Amino acid sequence: MSDASNFILLGSFVLFCIGIIPYLIWVVVTLAKKRWRTFGILLLGPAILIVLVVGTIRVLDAFAYRAYLKGVYGTKCSLPDPIFEFHSPRDFNGDGYSFEVMELPAEIRARFESADDELLSGFPKRPNYRNDWEVSSWREAPAGDELEGKLDFALSDYGVGRDPDLVRYFGLIREALDRKGTFYASFTKEGLSSPINIDFFVVDLVGGWLYQINHNT
Repeated sequence: MSDASNFILLGSFVLFCIGIIPYLIWVVVTLAKKRWRTFGILLLGPAILIVLVVGTIRVLDAFAYRAYLKGVYGTKCSLPDPIFEFHSPRDFNGDGYSFEVMELPAEIRARFESADDELLSGFPKRPNYRNDWEVSSWREAPAGDELEGKLDFALSDYGVGRDPDLVRYFGLIREALDRKGTFYASFTKEGLSSPINIDFFVVDLVGGWLYQINHNT
């Protein structure tokens, strides 16, 4: 969720805690006095409020997601449904593994086919919830040795036993990162000697694929 959505949820929860007892008293008194019209309004009011809050959160989250994608890929875009995805169970603190493969959107292809200094030095832009993670700006393959640790962590065998298709896509990513026409970037939280969390992105212009990976430990 976006920061604005979290603020609305928190505010709604606080108002609920403050107002629930007076509201219930009002409902009981209204019912006892058989004020049916007022009673109906009291029942309908919270339902309308919930719909408004949920609708507002969805709109804010949609705007926040579009801003996030633009911050990652340097252009306005929308992503298609994945042709392949794997999502492991997540622990209470978010630890787990997610892997998505999508057909490369035309907007992203056009942006990376004309990659410039702005894209290669200013993107991806780190979102607020990654403020203690390191940013590795977009680079064109072939990838150097400096990527190996991050790549090994991103292409984790965490889910291979649960979905063997991951192995095939891991191979395609490694092949793509050995040739020009492929771009990669990441947000990484480093441990003492290796990454402990990563968002890894690969734009494969030759194959026409977009890969998004998240691995948290």
